[in-house]
Amino acid sequence: MKSGIKWLVLFFVIFLSETSGLYAQELAGKWKAEILLPDNSTSIVVCTIHQEGTNYNGVLTISSPIALTVVLESIQFDGEKVIIQEGRGAILFEGKFLFDKIQGVLTWGEMQFPLLFYRLTPGVFPDDNF
Repeated sequence: MKSGIKWLVLFFVIFLSETSGLYAQELAGKWKAEILLPDNSTSIVVCTIHQEGTNYNGVLTISSPIALTVVLESIQFDGEKVIIQEGRGAILFEGKFLFDKIQGVLTWGEMQFPLLFYRLTPGVFPDDNF
């Protein structure tokens, strides 16, 4: 009986260590959200995340009327919590990884915007040519 429990525990330890790497791989890719601006207009936000070993980097692009592209120098991910920051710290996103979505708040200066990023796949938004 003790032998069976040891094998079961060993299986779960191996399974958890293997799947934690899968979550990290899932974060890398292209994500898309709509942001509601203070003037009640909307803009598209695209976040492209690259994984290099255990480090992440990427680019955040906000479409018109703002038309802004920001290099993301700090991306932290622990399997659930995502923290994305540009180099100067003026833009910060803190959210929760939900496999096909990332939900959180984008802080830009003193303004905060709730964002729900969807993995960029055909059919998620009508305009996937961004």
